[in-house]
Amino acid sequence: MIDAGPSLRAAARVKLDDLQSFLRVTGWQVLESRDLSLFVKSAVGGDDIEIVLPATPATADDTTRRVADALRTIGSLEGRSVFEVAEEIAARAPKAAVP
Repeated sequence: MIDAGPSLRAAARVKLDDLQSFLRVTGWQVLESRDLSLFVKSAVGGDDIEIVLPATPATADDTTRRVADALRTIGSLEGRSVFEVAEEIAARAPKAAVP
């Protein structure tokens, strides 16, 4: 059984738009529909890995859960913790202009 606590805590730090942007720039192929964004990347051995995210934020709980799932998937593929992945996504995110 997966302990979702760490990935849910890390997901609270990641905005959906920033995660989607991160996936695009790190080589994930995007297949968008009206309601969902499906990101696909070929793994070693030719198997496709999929990450399914809402195209726009759904309920806060559903969005957080899907972001947490994505962080676990990326972390597992790259041999990193969900917190390391979340930190990289946050570091790549555009910074808001300060007036």
